[in-house]
Amino acid sequence: MAAPALTLDIIQKAPKVLLHDHLDGGLRPATVVEIAGEIGYTGLPTNDLDDLREWFIADTPGSDLVRYLEGFAHTTVVMQTAEHLERVASECAVDLARDGVVYAEVRFAPELHMTGGLTLHEIVLREAPPKPQGPVLFKSCGWAGWDLAAARTAVAIGVGSNSR
Repeated sequence: MAAPALTLDIIQKAPKVLLHDHLDGGLRPATVVEIAGEIGYTGLPTNDLDDLREWFIADTPGSDLVRYLEGFAHTTVVMQTAEHLERVASECAVDLARDGVVYAEVRFAPELHMTGGLTLHEIVLREAPPKPQGPVLFKSCGWAGWDLAAARTAVAIGVGSNSR
């Protein structure tokens, strides 16, 4: 007996596991444009949502690591306040849940979010949304982890900060 053919519908409905994702690598283009406007950031390649969405897709033929990393310069600049970090983390959880992700390990680098005046402790302690909304586990290179599905918070600041 042959296995049923995989269809787009089956794939969309299937539970998924995401083992390595970057919080600052998956922001909604609308969020980037909105926060950029709030903070007066004018360095985006475009403010048109469709064009920005396409610009962020760097895995097209001929792309390279340097081009890929350019996107992070724009996403991290809009993640410099506790409010913006919480918003991005909450939206990440919601988006992954909508995509059928039942478990995810989402990483971020707290040191990239200090230019707005936040300390490492503030960043780590504020990264998890106060009311978890999705099945996501946030990890940060040994700095902290949040299991949003179980609404548990475990913080180990400075312990194993060089581990990956």
